[in-house]
Amino acid sequence: MARALSDLNVDKAKLQLLGVTCMKLADVFNERSKEYYRQENATEYAYITAEEYSAQELLDNEKNLLALFHFRLHTATCAHFLHLYQAVLAPDEPTRVLSNVLPLL
Repeated sequence: MARALSDLNVDKAKLQLLGVTCMKLADVFNERSKEYYRQENATEYAYITAEEYSAQELLDNEKNLLALFHFRLHTATCAHFLHLYQAVLAPDEPTRVLSNVLPLL
């Protein structure tokens, strides 16, 4: 939601719609089963807003947000770069194990 608010000028009346849309995007992004990618769950999220917004408004807002983010919902983290470096450098087994353990210490 912070990424959306930094790029958009949102009316106070539409802030709840933006929040629920971001919740829906995050939920779908984190869900790994293919069954979850259905449009019917928009009605469930519209219900959260106490029927103030329709499922179609939610889907339209979702399309606008995805276009705003250029469909890039994932941001790179340190762990992401460590996995890339491991793939490129192909370290031996002890080095790879230590690189996975050391950040936890």
